[in-house]
Amino acid sequence: MKKLYILISMALIATLSNAQWVPLVSGSFKNLNGIHFPVAGTGYTVGLSGTILKTTNAGLNWTTQVSGTNNDLYSVYFTDVNTGYAVGDNGTILKTTTGGTTWSPCTTLTVARFYGVYFSDANTGYAVGWELGASLGVIYKTSNAGGTWISQPSGTNEGLYSVYFTDANTGYATGGYGEILYTNNGGSTWTPQVSNTTSQLNSVYFRNANTGYAGGTGGIIVKTTNAGSTWTNLFSGTTWDINSIYFKTDSIGYAAASEVPILKTTDAGTTWVADNVSAGSYYPLSIYFTDFFTGYASCESGKILKTYGGSGITENQLTVNSMTIYPNPVENILTIETKQKSEIEISNIQGQTIKRLKINDGKINLDISDFSSGVYIIQAQLDNSIITKKFIKE
Repeated sequence: MKKLYILISMALIATLSNAQWVPLVSGSFKNLNGIHFPVAGTGYTVGLSGTILKTTNAGLNWTTQVSGTNNDLYSVYFTDVNTGYAVGDNGTILKTTTGGTTWSPCTTLTVARFYGVYFSDANTGYAVGWELGASLGVIYKTSNAGGTWISQPSGTNEGLYSVYFTDANTGYATGGYGEILYTNNGGSTWTPQVSNTTSQLNSVYFRNANTGYAGGTGGIIVKTTNAGSTWTNLFSGTTWDINSIYFKTDSIGYAAASEVPILKTTDAGTTWVADNVSAGSYYPLSIYFTDFFTGYASCESGKILKTYGGSGITENQLTVNSMTIYPNPVENILTIETKQKSEIEISNIQGQTIKRLKINDGKINLDISDFSSGVYIIQAQLDNSIITKKFIKE
């Protein structure tokens, strides 16, 4: 019986190492435009008609939150496990300090449609969008955790769809007709950058202070390696719109695209291929990863996709010998060895974090006798690399 259990568990590990994107049951049929997880396992997605859904078990179940609005919502961002913001039509900015139990409107004094929201710290945030009647790209900033929102001069008539900050002062906003705006003074002034495209740019994401990506209509993806001084076109391999971009390492990134539906690169954007998605019609609108393995995509018609297991990236592909664990399978004491000081996180296959610890001398004997039997994932943060291993608790 014990041997059979090990064989089944090893088969599960093999499946996880080449996992696909699989559908979750959200309980909604509304387009879900934005998704964000403040911690692994706990996440939110927002959509049409004021829809806000929350999960506390890594997507297994989603519950409807009372948003207090019927306005369409397009983006959501949490600064900690309790405090979050959702933005949308008619100048709507909602805030929660109770982990979504209650949401309250913030005063913006605008009728603009907000498409994107991002916070550079707990107090400082930005919402971007378009005031259609005035043909004006709008940027609003708060410096007091949403207490007040002040309009910033965007200098553009194009709608703005996404915003991202790499530090307290440096940020980017992307929009219509290839618009990329840049600030180096916390939003006091914004200047245009040359994007080398006239396509609408729906999403912007920076991996670090210098390297960033933006994606948009017609399958366009542009990249910078010098903080936006120059942007170059990448070949995405599709003409379908890119709705969202997310990079989980310097090399491995994903793009949510209409019809494709998920594109993936393992060479920092040089080539993109369709990732493994279960059969069905999925039109992803936003994508987010909580760790190296676990990612989510919110889609049209209330659909949510999840990947767990690397989606074709084998464990320790780049740094195979940087972490050793034994015995495996294990009953009580698991030994973890790394080549340097590291931070360790252990999670179950549902993506829920079980334990966090630090290794200071390169080795630790961990008592896991109180763990339930099953498959677990270990992630080690070593310098700029994330090393992953799987083990079986008998």
